[in-house]
Amino acid sequence: MVATRSGEAFRTFSEGLPFKEESYKEQVRHLARQKLQFVGWDESWIGTGQIIRRLISAIEVDEGTGRRRLRNNLVKWDGRHGETGKTHHQLLLAQRGQVAKEPIELAIFRLFRNQGNLEDTFGQLIDAGLRRYDLVAYLFYLHDWEQFCPIAPKSFDRAFQMLEIPLKTSGKLSWENLTRYNSVIAEVKQLLTDVGGMEAVRLIDAHTFCWLLARRVFPGTTSTVEAPLPVVVSISDIPLPRPEDGLGFAGEGNVIDYASRDAERRRIGALAEDIALRSERRRLAEAGRPDLAASSVKLVSNDASLGYDIASVELDGSVRHIEVKAVRRSSSRIQFFLTENELRRSRTDGNYWFYFVSGINTDAETVNIIKSTDCERLRLIPVNYRATALLE
Repeated sequence: MVATRSGEAFRTFSEGLPFKEESYKEQVRHLARQKLQFVGWDESWIGTGQIIRRLISAIEVDEGTGRRRLRNNLVKWDGRHGETGKTHHQLLLAQRGQVAKEPIELAIFRLFRNQGNLEDTFGQLIDAGLRRYDLVAYLFYLHDWEQFCPIAPKSFDRAFQMLEIPLKTSGKLSWENLTRYNSVIAEVKQLLTDVGGMEAVRLIDAHTFCWLLARRVFPGTTSTVEAPLPVVVSISDIPLPRPEDGLGFAGEGNVIDYASRDAERRRIGALAEDIALRSERRRLAEAGRPDLAASSVKLVSNDASLGYDIASVELDGSVRHIEVKAVRRSSSRIQFFLTENELRRSRTDGNYWFYFVSGINTDAETVNIIKSTDCERLRLIPVNYRATALLE
């Protein structure tokens, strides 16, 4: 299915079609935990409705527009079947004062502040009226995604049937069933490594694998996922930055959530690498070398010592090394950061290229490329320094 739809073999969850279609689950979790801000909760909040209000916000995630839209489909909260059909109906009732807030907020507080064992907390959630499987699984997924996954019971029952796994989850919410469900996902994770030969498989990746099976999107579809062709540009086409332009950093006094910022940079960087990877394969394929496109273009960004992100080749088979940069264009001006190793490789490597990816998650994705030998006119501004001190 992946090869048919994207033209690329299914080798990893960190790039290509599986990443493009399913990485939103990680983004939803990250944003939901931001909305919860549970580190700052105080026991005095229990029964006041503050925890319920934040939890509803962490469920009703729907931000952005178009291809940038991030919407939580891990639970059924949109109300297409009326309010009583909403997964979090009990929370909405509590918010309006129609059911008691305290039991719900006490259970949620204990879950996210790691008070008591998880089985007891599960029982408290059930006793408080939170009895929808997708909601309970989602809460535990937000709590610890290395141990728990979200669930759509009917879909995963279908996937388990295809995998000949004797487990039913639909209508069977219990602690035993929830833990068995997640242990099955963990078994699939191990098989993807041992049998599938995949590396760095996470629990949520095994969840994605089962979900793709359950969706029954098999060969025969004609849809494609195509990256833009890389376009060679000249360095003279990019005006030099002026000192007064600044570096675009937040000014002093601004509060910066460094963890969130770094996580977003990693996410955008991974998307840029995926686009550049597919763009490079398209370059070779359309130049008459689909064999090289399939066999000789590899993502190597997990090895920072190399100083480049993609190992590729020219039409004659000689090496091409590619450093990928996700950029935002302002007119014809771009700014980007280089590590010392990247700068050194760009100056010593015989065939080193920068691939600038812009318009990520829009209809205007672009890959502009510059050969490093054309980069002598870059203005380099040092922004980080390594400091060393001797301690007595």
